[in-house]
Amino acid sequence: MAVVIDSGSVEAEDLLRHVPTDKWRELMLARRRFLEIKLSHDCRCLVQFVNDAELMFSELGFENAEVMIRDGYGLEPSEIAVAVQWLKLNPPTEPIGLETAIELGKHGGARKKGKQGRNPTLNKRGRDYDLARLDRDGHKELAAQVRAGTMSANAAAQQVGYRKPPSRLKQLRKAWAKATPEQQAEFLAEVTAEMAQRAERDRAA
Repeated sequence: MAVVIDSGSVEAEDLLRHVPTDKWRELMLARRRFLEIKLSHDCRCLVQFVNDAELMFSELGFENAEVMIRDGYGLEPSEIAVAVQWLKLNPPTEPIGLETAIELGKHGGARKKGKQGRNPTLNKRGRDYDLARLDRDGHKELAAQVRAGTMSANAAAQQVGYRKPPSRLKQLRKAWAKATPEQQAEFLAEVTAEMAQRAERDRAA
């Protein structure tokens, strides 16, 4: 038998079995406010909230759980379904934003028998996407270094093979673009002198 504890005010993360039925609407509204603030950087609560919607929707007058998710929580059901499916199959131990979970759900696939789905679109994403992929694939130490600021997300991604390091030519072009006109002139003078010396050695040989 479900245990119901009426402790007064209702908080978004309260367990449904601890909230009286007559306060379910208050719980839903508390969760809506909670989601508006937290969902962009941590969506792990969605699994609990969506599961509860399956039990709450009828009592609150919604046609089904999807309608409650849309009109009660203020979320897009199709997107939330993708994120929740991924969260259930890959329970994260660190906060993960909704957009990241949706991307992983659409492209990363589920973890089954040690095999990871590939997500080539994540290679061009930012730090959050790299961290999510490191967590997903079990590279916990690298993910911790990125979060601590002792390693860049890009360096970690290169180390585990998510993306190739830039070629030397690309590195030179990048360095050239960042150099001041004085530094560029100094570099050109050094390169010109070195090329002249090399040509002289070749003629002498």
